[in-house]
Amino acid sequence: SVIASAACLAALLCDTQSELLDSLRIPNEKMDWSTARALNLPFWLRSDTVLRAVAEEIAQDIFKKKRDVMECAIFYVATRNMRSLRNFAAADQSQSGKMF
Repeated sequence: SVIASAACLAALLCDTQSELLDSLRIPNEKMDWSTARALNLPFWLRSDTVLRAVAEEIAQDIFKKKRDVMECAIFYVATRNMRSLRNFAAADQSQSGKMF
């Protein structure tokens, strides 16, 4: 479900964003893009370090589900994690992985 603008603003102003994020996570699962998008996570999460970690989780989740480096590349580029991107590209046996 999508959160309301007021909830997004409250999350932005919250002093305990890490705890809020932890309470929104599904236990023992990596964050996926549909969940992060529904929560408007990139708009209210102020910590670059935490946002980078979430973006890497999303990239790993996408690659795990689709096994296509092109699907997760934008998240690795956004986090400037080229080493992981190269590793996933090497593991991707599809045509797009070979071209990457």
